[in-house]
Amino acid sequence: MIVQYRLDGRKVKEVSRFRELHSRIAFSFIWVQGGRFAVTYSIDKQIILWDIKKRDAICRMWTQSGFLYSLDIPTWNPGQAAIGLGDSNIKIWNFMDTSGLKGQKHNFYQSQILWRGLQGQILNVRWHPTRENILAYSTEYGRVGIYDTANNKISSFKTYFNTKGPVSISWAFDIQFIDNEDPDKKNQGNNRFLRDCIIACNSPQGLIYAYDTKQPNMKPIEVNRIIRQVNPTWSTTLEAKVKTSRCCSAVDPHSRFLALGNTDGVVEVYRLDTFKIMYVASSQQVAVTKLAWNDNSGSILLAVGYKFGTITIHSIVDQLNNDEDDTISKVPIPDNSPMQTITVHKKGINSLKWSHHKDYPLLASAAQDDTAYVFDVQNGTPLAYFDQHHGPVLSICWGIEDVDMLFTGGEDKFCYIWKYTDYPYNQSTIQKNKKTRRAREIEVIETSLNNTQQQSKRSDSSTTTFESNNKKRKLLSSSSAAATTTTAPPSSSSGGGGIGGTVKLNNLMNGLKRSSNIVGQPQLLRHCMHIAARIYGGNIDEAIKTVKDRIPIDIDPKEYEYVSYMDAISTSTSSGVGGENTKDDEESNKIINLFFGDKNDMKELVSIEVNNANTTKPAGLAETNYYGQLLLEIMSSNYKVFESSPVNWITLALSPMASKETWLDLMEKQANYLVKQNHIVLAATCFLACSKVYDAIRVYQEANMYREAIALAKLRLPAVDPIISKLFAEWGDKLQKESTQEELAAMCFLNAKLPGSGVNAINLLIRRKKESYTFWAACLAVLLKENTSEERISYYLQMLNDRLAKKQQ
Repeated sequence: MIVQYRLDGRKVKEVSRFRELHSRIAFSFIWVQGGRFAVTYSIDKQIILWDIKKRDAICRMWTQSGFLYSLDIPTWNPGQAAIGLGDSNIKIWNFMDTSGLKGQKHNFYQSQILWRGLQGQILNVRWHPTRENILAYSTEYGRVGIYDTANNKISSFKTYFNTKGPVSISWAFDIQFIDNEDPDKKNQGNNRFLRDCIIACNSPQGLIYAYDTKQPNMKPIEVNRIIRQVNPTWSTTLEAKVKTSRCCSAVDPHSRFLALGNTDGVVEVYRLDTFKIMYVASSQQVAVTKLAWNDNSGSILLAVGYKFGTITIHSIVDQLNNDEDDTISKVPIPDNSPMQTITVHKKGINSLKWSHHKDYPLLASAAQDDTAYVFDVQNGTPLAYFDQHHGPVLSICWGIEDVDMLFTGGEDKFCYIWKYTDYPYNQSTIQKNKKTRRAREIEVIETSLNNTQQQSKRSDSSTTTFESNNKKRKLLSSSSAAATTTTAPPSSSSGGGGIGGTVKLNNLMNGLKRSSNIVGQPQLLRHCMHIAARIYGGNIDEAIKTVKDRIPIDIDPKEYEYVSYMDAISTSTSSGVGGENTKDDEESNKIINLFFGDKNDMKELVSIEVNNANTTKPAGLAETNYYGQLLLEIMSSNYKVFESSPVNWITLALSPMASKETWLDLMEKQANYLVKQNHIVLAATCFLACSKVYDAIRVYQEANMYREAIALAKLRLPAVDPIISKLFAEWGDKLQKESTQEELAAMCFLNAKLPGSGVNAINLLIRRKKESYTFWAACLAVLLKENTSEERISYYLQMLNDRLAKKQQ
């Protein structure tokens, strides 16, 4: 409330009150133009310009104090935008008058703030496609709900995601679910019909819920469970990647398809009427951050944004035309060649939106690199480039009345309205100004500050020269004295072996790491075949012959010479693989073969690593190498090493100096302390001294030292212990996210021995998009007797024929 008073001598008289336009406390009042006008600002984020005589507002401006995480404009009111803010508010912005009434002046800044019942950052907002004033939202705390903006009424769903993180939401109209595993099916039956359904996916947990907006208190459907019932084989394949989960979802505008993104870059597309999988893409190896559907131009396109800024475009028309029960495999072959791959963004994609152009589709993107782009998806080229934001661009949205207009919001708390035709993409200008606007402005500020500091130093230099020279003399004298008295290197001043110093021993299996890097790809692929045959059975020669016999006889064998490499497999060497190798190659192949072998093989590998640690002593690291040898011996339970060990802190720690209980407690505390100090190997060794094998494995596991964790598990645990399979699966899942480790990741998945591991190994080989790799993948599929072996062979033959056809042109 704003009250006007008249000050007359000692009397203070209230004259009048201004119109009550602020809904919360106004804490700023500024006079303008000699008292004719005034400006106020309030907690309700309004800036109001007042006419003092009329005591009424001339102009009202609704601002925002939080990040603009999400933007959405409904088709039923193209002049209204919903903005999800980072200050626990939703802003309904009426930026354009769509009433059609003449003679009324519209306030461009008119808006409404929704805050009742909201907690945390509002990360996503979505208008209902057809019902007016119904808005869906999700928060950082996993809450999902709907807001009736006309009646200012909120309905939060009773069941929510209990992990903090982004939740993607999509409207899916009415859907019927057939749930044969519903724990409440005695009360509800196997069939549930959800009206005005909202599908939400939580990133950290990978859970997907389908909510009935008509019954917010009812338990939602767990979509992952429905997908598994309909697609058991494909779900088993995904579950074999133990550290991969679904992280985002999107429903197409006509509520026909559901797209799901995974943390390993895999994209899945399901039919919403049957939840049968119809398409899989795996062209990237990083987490999917955004999905966006488009079918305005007659074609069904899916845009996918990734963590490191890549955007891929996929066409779903062919999959829709072939969507018959007898044509879709139970485990679809991933599409590694999208329609377009766009790589202009330098950081993660925050938002993707398709334009409303009827004749040609345009895609707009917003990213962490402070920029927004507009792309022509037919050729994948940028059409517009917008860099006016002073921070990451978090949201983007197309206008509906003016289809060339865009709205962008970011961490600078600004919402920009711009036309893509006014900001054409110019590659030469962008290359000239590689830095973003924010980076350029920060550079100007820093340069100005540095110039000011230099001028200040020059002005004071005449008075401080004498003192600075004296300080330099003192420093030189003290450093020379220290140099003459110091005799021990810094790294050994606190106990040796890098404890508390600069050298840390966090890698024991150096020979294995080196071998996996120097062994050639043909040998690694042979290892995959041998591992598969050893674990799952089957004849390698017969699998090779099955694939080779499908190659047309009129094709010259010289055109596929890589197949001849497979012939050497039957003449295996001591390393388990064939072919002509150098002595170094044979040693490396042997090390890899031992690592993927049994317990006795692992013991032999550890002895090789011990010999390497004993013979290889780089300058300055002799003590560290000694510890490496010692700890490898401890890993393999060879305690005879203590008979000739010098007395040091490790041998003392491993000797019971007090009661057993006290010693165990102190060793466990020491192990936890070493973990905090990032001395992973020594921490694991302390746990081994306490006979806490699983804790030692966990330390290696959490530090991503899977070589050491697997070696320790094989040496100290029974071969049937499930943690061994879990370690192989986790390491394979980690390796498959790297673009150069497909062979090693495939070997890990095969050794995991989990259902679906074989399919993941085959898909990793095909991902290379090389003809020789598709041949090996087909052979592996035949060897494992996968039901997709015919499709793998056909895919290989198609790639071979395409290459020969291009060669003849």
